[in-house]
Amino acid sequence: MNKKEMLQLSLMTEVASMYYEKGMTQEEIGNALYLSRTRISRILKRAQEMGVVEIHVNHILERNHSFEERIKQRFHLKEVRLYNGGGPKSEREVMDGVVKIAAAFLKERINRKMVVGISWGNTIRETVEVLGEVEKIPIDIVQIMGFAATTNLMSNSDNIAHCLASKYGGIAHGLNSPLFVPDMYVKNQIMKDKNIAATLVMAARADMVLTSIGTLEKVTDSNPWLGYMTKEMFEEIRSQGAVGCLGARFFDRNGKVLDNNEWNRHCVGIGLEDIRKIKEVVIVASGEMKAEALLGAIRGGLVDTLISDSRMAEKIVKISQ
Repeated sequence: MNKKEMLQLSLMTEVASMYYEKGMTQEEIGNALYLSRTRISRILKRAQEMGVVEIHVNHILERNHSFEERIKQRFHLKEVRLYNGGGPKSEREVMDGVVKIAAAFLKERINRKMVVGISWGNTIRETVEVLGEVEKIPIDIVQIMGFAATTNLMSNSDNIAHCLASKYGGIAHGLNSPLFVPDMYVKNQIMKDKNIAATLVMAARADMVLTSIGTLEKVTDSNPWLGYMTKEMFEEIRSQGAVGCLGARFFDRNGKVLDNNEWNRHCVGIGLEDIRKIKEVVIVASGEMKAEALLGAIRGGLVDTLISDSRMAEKIVKISQ
């Protein structure tokens, strides 16, 4: 770089610093450096072209409003909120955006004396964690399913329920039972327990259920039902055409509940038919790999409010055609 180029670069850096860092107007910069406003404008443009200035827009809460309305109308949903997942965003960045939108939705929607049913999983845990400070109001948070022997206990429904209740100063109603009970007689006896029965009744009558959605791939990748689901159970579910699960209960591509299998029969919690009757089922889900499961849930009438990302929405539109 020769002396002239060095001087040009030095001037460019100085002008960019005055404009972007010090907040000076182009007129003020021109007066200070004895340059015309037109020259200052050209220098700023050149600074971007040469990489002296890099403009980064924080899209953490960016929503794709027009696409939201299209998805809402197409799939007859009550509410749709989509994080704009376009561009070179990583899966982690998209997930962060989705859970922040979900947390903002909860702040708007949760009000006094509501009963909120809680499912499990990392997505729901992260949504509750980023909720931040909220107004202390009397609400009830209830588990919709028993607890699983996952490797991440913080993502179990009991921990998430207590965390959300703590933030609002509400009451958490636990379901003191494992998710899966191998012996059907024992399972039926557990369901008859006075406290468990009362919790399940409250869950089935919740004003809102907050949940994510699971896929068959997720089961095989991380086995969130560690110690419960056997290979034989998984093969039985897959042979019946299962594409996903909600509240740990599996359904097919049309949202039909697959109760004729060992897994669904032995689960403790409210069933998908109960969930379908709840006034507002809020599904928070990110990642194109969940598109088929999400579409099945929508077709089965298991989704009222969808909080996701534009990539997922584009995928469900494509596979629904």
